[in-house]
Amino acid sequence: MKTVAVKVRSILWILAIVLLTSGCAKKHYSDVDTGTLKGKLLVEWYDNDKFIFIPDEADPLRFTRQSGVEIQPGKMYTDGGSIPRPLWALKNYSP
Repeated sequence: MKTVAVKVRSILWILAIVLLTSGCAKKHYSDVDTGTLKGKLLVEWYDNDKFIFIPDEADPLRFTRQSGVEIQPGKMYTDGGSIPRPLWALKNYSP
């Protein structure tokens, strides 16, 4: 009976944390100005979970912030995702 109470308490803590943090995210993102994304995205696979982003010379990928500041990435190597490396060991969690 004691282990059921511990599990319920753990689930309630997790639920409370999720609810509290999701409210913060909603408020934050409603205050953020949007930008524009334009250009061609070219990503080539070269090995398992390894890719190369190559800017297109004719129509490079670029992001323009609402303030007018433009970001244009150069050639870069990537794993193709934003999943932290320690989680790659779990099934279906590679980038």
